[in-house]
Amino acid sequence: MEDYQSSSGESFPFLELPPELILRVCDYLDSFTVINILSKVCLFLSDLANDELIWKTRIRKRWPRKRYPAVQTNNIDWKDACISRESEYRKWANPAEHMQRKDIHFGICIDVAHITKNDHLIIGLRNHTLYNFKISDIPMACSSDGVAQDGENHSIYVNDISSKTTFQKFAHEGWIWAICSDESKLCSGGWDAKIKLWEYSGEEISSYKCGSAVLCSSMMGNEILAGTFNKTLFKIDSRCKEPIASQKIHARAVLCMQQTKRWIITSSESKIINIIDRNTLKTINTAKIPAGYPGCMSLVGNTMYIGSNLGAIYIYSFDEQLGCLAYIETIENGHEKTVRSVRQTLGCIVTASKDSMCKIWEPSGTPSVIHTLSSTKEKDEICTMDYRNDKLVMGTGEGTLSLFRLKQTNT
Repeated sequence: MEDYQSSSGESFPFLELPPELILRVCDYLDSFTVINILSKVCLFLSDLANDELIWKTRIRKRWPRKRYPAVQTNNIDWKDACISRESEYRKWANPAEHMQRKDIHFGICIDVAHITKNDHLIIGLRNHTLYNFKISDIPMACSSDGVAQDGENHSIYVNDISSKTTFQKFAHEGWIWAICSDESKLCSGGWDAKIKLWEYSGEEISSYKCGSAVLCSSMMGNEILAGTFNKTLFKIDSRCKEPIASQKIHARAVLCMQQTKRWIITSSESKIINIIDRNTLKTINTAKIPAGYPGCMSLVGNTMYIGSNLGAIYIYSFDEQLGCLAYIETIENGHEKTVRSVRQTLGCIVTASKDSMCKIWEPSGTPSVIHTLSSTKEKDEICTMDYRNDKLVMGTGEGTLSLFRLKQTNT
């Protein structure tokens, strides 16, 4: 075997082991360490860490008899997938060790909570107020699952941290129901039939009339999409003063949407899912879930998760080329009431429901629940949930916002 050396010329007896034994040793290290640290030691370990088959095999060994990903695809980075699966399972299988929780009491129904890519937490309340927190400014107690440790209080009132937020008391003239964002601006939609654009500083940029209550929205570049109570989809260019196009697309209210570069996918109480050409706003294909109507959706790559008003969760495959959905399976024992939010990563699926439960699932076929979170009060319905950048937030009907994030380690 060739003698591998570090950049300083020192030899390592470890590298004299047969490759299969080196891989066995790596099994005792987490994948992040092997891929991002051990791979920097020498070219041999770098080649080892960059072998996609190794990480695909490792996932299959650690979670046998589980179809992963849930929807088969050739477009997957197995290194990222292995890191995400191990990381998500580690922190949610034992949240008391890895996660901390803070409950913030607003005293009024939280209709929508949104985590931005740059780690701001945007909250829309039933009293028309829009809050903007930088998550790093929110003080956290070392507690999980609602249990304070060693006398620490994991609950605070929003007035206790009002100095750490920008907020608009009357951001809309109706309930705030939809929020989306990009790196430079925020977008809110409400029951006053308006879409509003905001700077992160809280300054309003522009406002657009949509004819009816805005129930969902999505942003990609300068383009904003809004689905409304009067069954209509609006397309807005943030550089223009008025919506640039609109189209009636459903027989009932538009409840949720997802988008890709070519398609807009919307659902309605009419039980129909429409796949719409984003240029013409014409419906190209339709789909229907087995029972009930879709209340929330999450699309990443070719994998679509759909939560229904009956509490079921469905997995669909999305064909970007043809613009069509294909049913894969139903997740058993989903929720007892309406699923309000669903999010997905390479390492887990997160669903939240009006049954007061937020469940973290394996990201596989026939998934098992890794962990279940609950609202602070029994029967306090979860109205909204978001999960991004290792941070989970859920808001309830009685006005409690629960924020979970990784514990900070002292170095």
